[in-house]
Amino acid sequence: MLEQIIQFQLFLIVALTSTFVFVGVYVKKERDFLQKILVSVSVFAIAIIIGSSIKVIEFSILWLVSYLIFGLLLLIIRSNSVTPIGMLTGSILLTTVTLLIPFDNIVFSEESFISLELILFILDIIVYILLYQQFHKAQEQIYSNLLIVLSIGIISGFLVEEIYHLTVMTLVFSIILWYAASKVTSDNDKLYKSLEEKLHKLDNEFQYELRKEVNKHTFHLKEVQEKMSHINKIDNLTKSYNKKAIFNIIEELTLDRRVEHFSLIMFDLDHFKNLNDTLGHVQGDLCLKTLASIARDCIRDSDSLGRYGGDEFIIVLPKSSLSTAITIAERFRDNIDKKTQPHFTVSIGLATYPEDGKTLKDLLDVADKGLYLSKEKGRNAVSYNNPSLDKKY
Repeated sequence: MLEQIIQFQLFLIVALTSTFVFVGVYVKKERDFLQKILVSVSVFAIAIIIGSSIKVIEFSILWLVSYLIFGLLLLIIRSNSVTPIGMLTGSILLTTVTLLIPFDNIVFSEESFISLELILFILDIIVYILLYQQFHKAQEQIYSNLLIVLSIGIISGFLVEEIYHLTVMTLVFSIILWYAASKVTSDNDKLYKSLEEKLHKLDNEFQYELRKEVNKHTFHLKEVQEKMSHINKIDNLTKSYNKKAIFNIIEELTLDRRVEHFSLIMFDLDHFKNLNDTLGHVQGDLCLKTLASIARDCIRDSDSLGRYGGDEFIIVLPKSSLSTAITIAERFRDNIDKKTQPHFTVSIGLATYPEDGKTLKDLLDVADKGLYLSKEKGRNAVSYNNPSLDKKY
């Protein structure tokens, strides 16, 4: 009765181990360890449970043959790539061959020291020593430990009685089940941690690439916006600032507390209507382009040229006093008078901040008065006129 109970417990443990490991084999990507356990439990389950029920084989011989089949399969697996289905198929085939061996007909003399059990035991020892050497040489301590545990079963199967051997094997399979469970749990934790690290790495790479693309497109968008903004500020004909843009520049200077002074040059083309009527509007547009081009050549990079409207223009001279503005304006007027073809001249008016005003309107009024004074002088002149300060040039 006790023997049957232990044998039933052993069968349950084998079944649990087989189920647990079989599931683990298909869950894990690296299956070497679980494949070997699967082979062991499948061989023992087939050789002991099925084999003993089909053909009566002496108990000790059945166990020793099962160990031998298991060892041979491990040697094959160690040097060849075998799928779980292939291992189960091989286990069934080897067990079937074992059942066909007529163990009952193998008889040794009673005086002989040699017995079938001894031969099987020696073969088991040789096979497992070879396995241990291979695993130990490859520094696969996990498998070496498993072989040591199973060697207890081999020794007990040869030396002790059936009831004690069943008890030992129940303990051995309990250890294997615990070992497999802890290994799978450990591997799953490692796998989860590895996947988490890979996911974190992929997330970082994705975020980096995303930021890179966003920054690239943002930079491109800013470039487009700046170009569009610049285009919106430019007069199409003369490529100078348009009225709104040049007014904004002046207003920004008047609102900036760090600005101590700056000057304006307002000018227009003398007799522009007559020029258009005589030479035509196409030639008149070319004259305006020439006017803007010469103006840009006469001013600094920090200065700004804008088209006020029609043939009227404004030059903004940051950090320039009235005397500097006069010098630049006279040079510009002289270049226009000498270099234009067809020939034309300009009349120029000046204004300076803050003497002539602190607002755009006040500065434009003074510059316009100077321009009007240049017209009264007979045109082709530079003038400054601020009645409130009683100053003229």
